[in-house]
Amino acid sequence: MRRSLSILTLSLTLPLASAQDAAPTVNLAEVPSYQRGIEALADYLPEQAVIRLQEAYKVRGLTDEQNQTILIKLAEAQVRSGLAEEALKTLDIKYLQDYPGSTFWRGQALAVGGQYNKAIELLSTLETKDPFYGEAMLTAANLSEALGDTSSAIEYLKKSSSHSDKAIQLRSYITLSEIYLQQDRLEDARQVLARTPDNSARATRLKEFMRARIAFREEKYADAISLYRSLLESSDNVPKRIYDLTLLGIIDSRYASGDKKGATSEALEFIKANPQSTTLQPLLERVTQWIDQDISESDSVLLQLRDWAGRTPNPNAPISPFPDSGSVVSQPPQFGITPASAPEELSALAHFYYAKLIAHSSLVNANERALFELSAFRALNPTHPLFADSLLETAKIELKRGNKDAALAHLNSLQDLADAHQLPVSSTTEAKGAYLRGLLSINFGNYNAALNAFEVATKSTSPTVASNAAINAGLAALRTADLKSFDKQLEKINDEKLRVELLLEKALWLANLNHPEARPTLNQFTSRYPDHPRIAEARIALASLCISQPPMDPVLCTALLDTINPDTLNEEQFTQYARAKYQLASFKHEWKDAADIASNWLEKYPANKQAAEFSMRNGLALYRNGEHNKARQVLGKLAMDYPESPLTPMALYYAAMAARQEGTPQALQESVEIFAKVIDSNSPVSLEARIQQARLLIDLNRVDEAVTSLESVYEEKANGAQQREIGILLAAALHTQGSTDPSKYKQAIQIYDTLLKQRDLNLAWNNQIHFLKGQALEGMGDQKGALDAYYSVINRENVPKGTAEDDQEWYWFYRCGRKALLMLENADRPRAAIAIANKIASYANGPQAQEFAERARNLEMEHMIWEKR
Repeated sequence: MRRSLSILTLSLTLPLASAQDAAPTVNLAEVPSYQRGIEALADYLPEQAVIRLQEAYKVRGLTDEQNQTILIKLAEAQVRSGLAEEALKTLDIKYLQDYPGSTFWRGQALAVGGQYNKAIELLSTLETKDPFYGEAMLTAANLSEALGDTSSAIEYLKKSSSHSDKAIQLRSYITLSEIYLQQDRLEDARQVLARTPDNSARATRLKEFMRARIAFREEKYADAISLYRSLLESSDNVPKRIYDLTLLGIIDSRYASGDKKGATSEALEFIKANPQSTTLQPLLERVTQWIDQDISESDSVLLQLRDWAGRTPNPNAPISPFPDSGSVVSQPPQFGITPASAPEELSALAHFYYAKLIAHSSLVNANERALFELSAFRALNPTHPLFADSLLETAKIELKRGNKDAALAHLNSLQDLADAHQLPVSSTTEAKGAYLRGLLSINFGNYNAALNAFEVATKSTSPTVASNAAINAGLAALRTADLKSFDKQLEKINDEKLRVELLLEKALWLANLNHPEARPTLNQFTSRYPDHPRIAEARIALASLCISQPPMDPVLCTALLDTINPDTLNEEQFTQYARAKYQLASFKHEWKDAADIASNWLEKYPANKQAAEFSMRNGLALYRNGEHNKARQVLGKLAMDYPESPLTPMALYYAAMAARQEGTPQALQESVEIFAKVIDSNSPVSLEARIQQARLLIDLNRVDEAVTSLESVYEEKANGAQQREIGILLAAALHTQGSTDPSKYKQAIQIYDTLLKQRDLNLAWNNQIHFLKGQALEGMGDQKGALDAYYSVINRENVPKGTAEDDQEWYWFYRCGRKALLMLENADRPRAAIAIANKIASYANGPQAQEFAERARNLEMEHMIWEKR
């Protein structure tokens, strides 16, 4: 098994302070934030160290050398906090370019950021005299091993083992012996241990531990047990991790020697004596794996686990099987239990392994009982690290029972947990779950899901799981038109005719995927095989790409379609042909032609399964051609004929839009009602339908209804264009209500202020919201606040960070300018009005700059104010 990386890590949001060149006016030892940062690092709290060291860097009066000291410690804290990018930014500051240690920490930051090869390349440049040389070589070795390059790892470890630091020497020798042990190079491992100096009690114990592991690998179990036990007897000098591994080594050695009963007994006895040990899970895992499947209800291990878990059943309370719904957590029915006789963690672990033991036994109702216990485990321990493992075990049981849907539901939940990173999910559990999920997805015919699942499973640390997953991923890829796999198959075909057929299939697959290679591949095929029996399919596919994939080529599209006689096409080919024709007409905005193409297809194949699609195309073309009444009829009929179609909500949406465009009172009321149906459909267009309905309600002076509707979906803390539009529309409706209830103005302004805090708010939105906020402030009589809102736009105070200096938005900018000028003129403040007009005119690239320059001159003449300019 490959060892996990022991790489140092760090974090930052770097304030840009400037160093002082003068002599120090501050003693660094007297800077509280710096001292607290160093203390936090010493206390293994790098995140807290980052905050304090950043504050220290803001202190004035520090020299370059003092800033260097702060920054190198900040970079270290950031690396240790896992903030790779921030650490690299810190290390790029000019004070640290050639500072001792900067190369080492830059390498560590690259490693933390996952750039292993770059980190190795940089760390390997350190010279032996560098104070960080030994640590750098150790890190390079760890990274090389993680990348599977054990030969390089060995070379780096040989370099670090020559370091003068005894601790680095010891780590290097022990790591090197571990690698040799993993490679079954036992003699090399033994020789490395012989060279490892006995310069401390810790070194002696580590060497003894490695000798015990070598003895175990050589199947000298008695020797291994003897060495392990001597370590336990001197536990004061044995690190905790080695102590735990030593205990497991004794038990594994006893089991491997054939003493299964003794190994099990010793494991259970240790747990009883050490219920808080960190080895509980691996011990229970071993015990439940070693037990025979054919156990009885009175089995001692089963009873012990049940006792620790507090799961003594009430014989008068029958177990109620859980529904096969695939629910992750079911509320356990009433079940007689006794107080657990163990601490909380041991009780939880015992509960999980109790369920697992039952699942793998031949006890009566074993599957149902195990399902019950696993669900109870999740309900009682919703944040336990084995929560995901319980889902995997549940899925396995459901598969044994033939409930594939329930199994897949639990496996999907497991993957969701892994993706969300809300609960710990081990890579082994994730890989095993993904492998089963891939097999089930294939069973259900979902090859894309299978491919994704198997790709996850290929990362398994188990070579068997990883290789089997890779094979199945390849098979799934073939079913999903994976080109590399397809090409491998193509190389095996010698029959030229079959090769041409496969080349066409490849070209059509590429076209179906809208792949960038599709057009040149189809172009090549149509040129090389103009007389091929399926040439029409190739030309239709190429024509479709010419009008859907940039660069658009309507001329070639037209030429290709003109070569095809539609009367010679079968139903599927004619459908593809009609789609391409429709796309071409849509591209040219020839909406009447587009509607006719869709209508003709419907007349020709009214019973085809694609009828809903072409009805939708017909309705959209009519809508865009301005035939709103006809569009509404076509789209409304689609919704009635195909109520379960995924196109129905979109059809209703455009039917409502068409009714709105008609503008009659009856049509507008119908539009409101149709939008309501789309909203109730809970479809991807439901939210947009609510927005359009609210806009219509406001136009109809049904503002209260609009407010109620928008408030139900407005999310104050959400980002995104739709939520922004909802917020602006809601604020506008509240603004309208403000004429009768002034408190509504404040609500509207609060929404505008919230929207202005959104991430990635571009300048156009920012300017617009400031304008609307100014309008609301005017409505409530706050002239000063309104002017301030307009002025912040005129003066570019509201420009979002990162906006280019020459980036400007003019529509809302000029509206703010006109409002500000009008307010100042009405308030008889001509000097301010002139200044504002000149400021607006100063943006010389603005399309209305001249207009405002003239307005400034007119104001100067009107009020006889002449300022030097």
